[in-house]
Amino acid sequence: NLKGTYWEYPEASGQKYYYCETTGDGFKIGQIPDTYSGASAYIYQIDESNQYVPSVMVYAPTTAPTPTKMPLIGSTTPVPTVNPDNQDPTTQTPRPLSFNLVEENPLLFITIILAIVFSIALVIWSARRPRFINTIISDSPPSPPAMSEVSTQTEAMADKYCIFCGSPNRDCAVYCERCGKQIA
Repeated sequence: NLKGTYWEYPEASGQKYYYCETTGDGFKIGQIPDTYSGASAYIYQIDESNQYVPSVMVYAPTTAPTPTKMPLIGSTTPVPTVNPDNQDPTTQTPRPLSFNLVEENPLLFITIILAIVFSIALVIWSARRPRFINTIISDSPPSPPAMSEVSTQTEAMADKYCIFCGSPNRDCAVYCERCGKQIA
């Protein structure tokens, strides 16, 4: 007793066969296209011997399973245990990560700060001192070198003289070997 359109076959036999129709674009469900209106339907006999029957085996249970009962030990109602060390959780507002780390290990935080300050001071100190100092700078003006010293030095040295102290330097020197100042 399904609702819908059906055919009776053979006619007036009382046997109902339902059908499904497909329509083309622009048609509503249940509307027959104009090309099929007035035409007869194809009726196919239902033969159960030609039906596909899957090979599924269903086994009926032999006996109904019975649940096993666990023996009750002690009272039937649970008794809550009280632990004086266990406190109820309290809500806390989360703090930024940096404050938690400083509070948990302040010695590590202080060590890191001191290492940063020391490395900055070391960089500043090494940048200020001259790089090449071979002799101690004296307040007295330098004495002119002897003639024999000048001839041997000019063979090994080029014509690169310090404008501050007047001493000859190697051709590749950037700083004066005597006073340590930069050669222009």
